[in-house]
Amino acid sequence: MTTTGYAHASAGLAQAEDLVSTNYSLVTSQLSSVEREQFTQATVLARSSLAAASLYPQAVAACATLGLVAAVPHVRSVVLRNTLGRLRSDEGRLRALERRARNITEDHVVRKNDEEKLITRLTNAQKEYSHAKIKLEAAAAQLRALEQRATAAHESAGTLAAELRIAPSREAALLRADVGKVATDIKRQKSVVTRKLQNLTSQGLYV
Repeated sequence: MTTTGYAHASAGLAQAEDLVSTNYSLVTSQLSSVEREQFTQATVLARSSLAAASLYPQAVAACATLGLVAAVPHVRSVVLRNTLGRLRSDEGRLRALERRARNITEDHVVRKNDEEKLITRLTNAQKEYSHAKIKLEAAAAQLRALEQRATAAHESAGTLAAELRIAPSREAALLRADVGKVATDIKRQKSVVTRKLQNLTSQGLYV
């Protein structure tokens, strides 16, 4: 064997050994005594074949490696599981990550659309609330003025009824009765208005 041929053979053998050594500890730990013996024999065969075939070291290295893997069924399954299986596992994880990224993007788009709709709805509601508040404050002010008028009217009716009580005539007595009815209705009206104003105050609207 020439020096160059031996170098090529040695390089081919190193490549074969590197391929197997990647999973060597895992392979040997899962082999029975008979399978380990087969594995050793296949390794010796691969070394002798590589040493003898100096003309085509790379091709023989590849063939020897394949023969080494195929010689023992259990070795073949372990190697395939830790090469092709690992590639498939990595590809599956990548697909899962892509699905998660796609879901996050889709959820973001939905939330963005919801945000725009809700902001628009809130803006319109604020405008409506501002207008309604102005109207409500105006109505509350009018109710407060009505309450004050009712209070003054009730006081006037009471004063008039007291004066009519002094008058001795029958007409004065009838008139006092009428004034008393009006005073009672004024009191009822004032009570209704006062309750409405109290409700508004409890809601935070002070007039």
